[in-house]
Amino acid sequence: MRKMDLFCVGDAVLSDCGITGEGYTALASALQYNLSQLEELDMRGNCPGDSGVECLISALKKQKCKLRFLKSDEAQKAHDYLHELLGGNPLLLTELDLTEEKPGDSGVKQFCALLRDSHCRFKKLVLSYSNITEEGYRALAAALKSNPALLEELDLRGNDPGDSGVKLLTSALKNQKCKLRFLKSDAAENASVYLEKLLGENPLLLTELNLHSKKLGDLGVKQFCALLEDSHCRFKKLQFLKSDATEQAFEYLNGLLGENPLLLTEVDLSEKKPGDVGVKQFCALLGDSHCRLKKLKFLKCDAAEQAFEYLNTLLGKNPLLLTELDLSEKKPGDLGVRQFCALLGDSHCRLKKLRLLKTDAADKAFEYLTTVLGRNPLHLAELDLSEKIPGDQGVEQFCAILEESYCRFKTLKFLNSDAAEEACVYLTRHLDKKPLFLTELNLSERKLGDSVVKHICALLKDPHCRFKKIKLVT
Repeated sequence: MRKMDLFCVGDAVLSDCGITGEGYTALASALQYNLSQLEELDMRGNCPGDSGVECLISALKKQKCKLRFLKSDEAQKAHDYLHELLGGNPLLLTELDLTEEKPGDSGVKQFCALLRDSHCRFKKLVLSYSNITEEGYRALAAALKSNPALLEELDLRGNDPGDSGVKLLTSALKNQKCKLRFLKSDAAENASVYLEKLLGENPLLLTELNLHSKKLGDLGVKQFCALLEDSHCRFKKLQFLKSDATEQAFEYLNGLLGENPLLLTEVDLSEKKPGDVGVKQFCALLGDSHCRLKKLKFLKCDAAEQAFEYLNTLLGKNPLLLTELDLSEKKPGDLGVRQFCALLGDSHCRLKKLRLLKTDAADKAFEYLTTVLGRNPLHLAELDLSEKIPGDQGVEQFCAILEESYCRFKTLKFLNSDAAEEACVYLTRHLDKKPLFLTELNLSERKLGDSVVKHICALLKDPHCRFKKIKLVT
């Protein structure tokens, strides 16, 4: 029997016959005349070239013939596995969806042996919710590396690759235009589709994204955030900042943290010393409406850390990010106030307006001083009113706030003369008190001398001095 007659009966075996592209073309032409009885064609071990494969597949595309031109026994087993599973010839398929089959790692390994064959024509693979773990991802990555131009789309949603599985797979596809999907939710999938339309690329494969010139709007940002929540998202750098100041802040914090600040929901800078410049840069970033930070820590002491946790529980917000706080309706108690004051002591606290006053008079005093000073009086540790002339009414209002138990003033200056100023400085240094707040002064244990008493007398001459009782007993 001649070799060509083999094509007119059940099986045709021409494996390892040294047939090249030219021979494949001739075979394709011949097979078009008599295909009705051909059920299987085995061309393994030959070198058809791209044109030879195309000619042969074109001749067989409308037939149910089983075609084999696999390079290894392992690939042959994979072919048999999928042929049994699908009831068709896997090498002729351009799209494969095994979602309903749930092949698991063992099935994927068999499948990967087929993917390594250079004649495999798959363009789209859907293996979503197929019980594939890190082991299966590793096999897929190895197979795709050996045949990199194969796929245009790979859908692995609903599987559990683990950290190394994702890294291996994305590494195998990093130079390809393959569309990769392994999102966990419909929201993330919608976000992927949205950004893909916007960018023309696969967002999950990006490590850097710059949306400066895009106008996403709130909806677009929400869709984007849904994608960010997918654990497989690989973004390292994201920029959709509104100003040069926030851009600089982004670069500063990106260098400091080694991560993308806008993607963080919690930042702990307790061990970092960003300094005032760093804090300013950080605050510029916080001003961007897309910033997702919920919890921030860069406190300097354990007391401030405890205060942060206390207020975070009380308010459900990040105290260090607040610029205005009204605790008039809260009853924090002495412990709560101490915790709060510890937080206020942190130099990075951004609070501008605070209310936790006990009386209407103190509240009015607070409003008065806020108007006069443009700042939050209760947050001040030192107040200098030397250049201000508050008048009697203003002093009364001010005294009402001084009586507030939460007032934090350590040094107060609104003296009318240089002599009184020197006296205030002297007493503040020696007593570590606010002389103008005192109603009683006892200096009996000190050896002051005339010069010091003159200082005190200069202070007593200030009309705002509140001394009621003074002891200078020798």
